[in-house]
Amino acid sequence: MRRTKEEEFFPYTEKTTCFIEVSSGGTVRQVSCNKSEMEEACALAKEGRTALYAVWPGRYRSDLFIVDDIEALSDAYGIRRENQHKHDIEYSLSDLDDGISAYASVDIAFNCGCKLDLNNIKGIARDLKDQFGLEMTTTTGYGAHCSEGKTVYTVRMRRKSL
Repeated sequence: MRRTKEEEFFPYTEKTTCFIEVSSGGTVRQVSCNKSEMEEACALAKEGRTALYAVWPGRYRSDLFIVDDIEALSDAYGIRRENQHKHDIEYSLSDLDDGISAYASVDIAFNCGCKLDLNNIKGIARDLKDQFGLEMTTTTGYGAHCSEGKTVYTVRMRRKSL
């Protein structure tokens, strides 16, 4: 069996990834990939009352993983953490922004060392809304480039929240 922490990118939110919860008493259940069920499963796993496993289906075989990074799973589903990290960011309108649409193209750099990827985009969006009132989309993806030694991400944000 493999561990989710060993993977550079684990597809927590892929529709084909199946989650299994095993209680300390041996009860087994499948965890639906909706936020409320995943939130409950993460809470039980953090308390040590259950263990979470994930099946990542491949083309010719499926691999079983123990979910040993509950924080990464929580971030993937936008579940609030107990000790939420405070981001240090710089942002500005991107050169790509048209200046009129409801969603602006924004360049954002994390001075706190955080990185944006598909596994944590919902968690980062939640953090930015809570901490700065910025409303970032999570469905349109993002771009990235290097500027002055920093990774700068180009994301879409609701213009009214800027």
